[in-house]
Amino acid sequence: MSNKNEITAAVAKKEWLTLSEYKTISDEAAEVLGKEKGFLRLDGLTELSDAAAESLSKHQGDLVLSGLTELSDAAAESLCKHQGTITFGGNVMLSQKATADLANRGNILCWDGFGFWLTTLSDETAESLANYQGESLNFNGLTELSVKAAHSLSRFQGELLFGGLTHLSEPVADALSMHHGFLQLDGLNTLTDPVASILSNHQGGLCLYLREITDSVALGLSKIEGDLMIYELSELTDKAAEYFSKHRGELVLDQVSVLSDKAADIISVHEGIVRMFNLKSISPKAWEILRKKKNFVLTF
Repeated sequence: MSNKNEITAAVAKKEWLTLSEYKTISDEAAEVLGKEKGFLRLDGLTELSDAAAESLSKHQGDLVLSGLTELSDAAAESLCKHQGTITFGGNVMLSQKATADLANRGNILCWDGFGFWLTTLSDETAESLANYQGESLNFNGLTELSVKAAHSLSRFQGELLFGGLTHLSEPVADALSMHHGFLQLDGLNTLTDPVASILSNHQGGLCLYLREITDSVALGLSKIEGDLMIYELSELTDKAAEYFSKHRGELVLDQVSVLSDKAADIISVHEGIVRMFNLKSISPKAWEILRKKKNFVLTF
């Protein structure tokens, strides 16, 4: 009995340009498709056998495999031989070996950033991922990061996303501060004064989810060269407003709802774009001060 969800050899020969609806592929069908040239979209596939991967590696053109949820080391090794761009999705599980192999290959695109499936990261894999040519590396599954791995990743030219790190040591912060590009540390709820001072050396956008900050932390963060986004922060002191007013770049304080008239007046001199989306507890005077600034994006 034929499986209507499977790409068979007969289907591959007849419909190779419209195969997105199929969830599995036979090894014989993969051998047929491996001989084709041009864009090949197999984004419905959730799994790929080692033999099928070997056959598809001979395909000439771009290959979309964004529906895969797992890929063996052998299959990944085969796909490394593919000459076109391969696009993966956000759910594929890879070992560190497969991750490193694909990262070293180049021409790998990945929705939501390459590397997000990793729950551990060896220093060797980090070294390989530093050479990845995509736009972002997403490590939201990591809860720990070694200093050596952080140093390697700081060489990456795109975005670095760490949603699982709840603590940042000073040595790791120092290594990441050398990264030139967008850095997201949304797993941190608080930031120590020394770490904030170290991160002030970072050149590029920085995104944090901090429920509270000290004035000295605000001072450190205000020195960052690039966009600064602080989510979850509900209150801004007059002193913190003074420090942030001198920040150069776009400033996002999306949850700040408590702001004195003095703080509003101080931060209004910020020269870049300022986004504040939750101003529920400010006076009409403070609102009027900020509303007049053309570079301020505000909502109650």
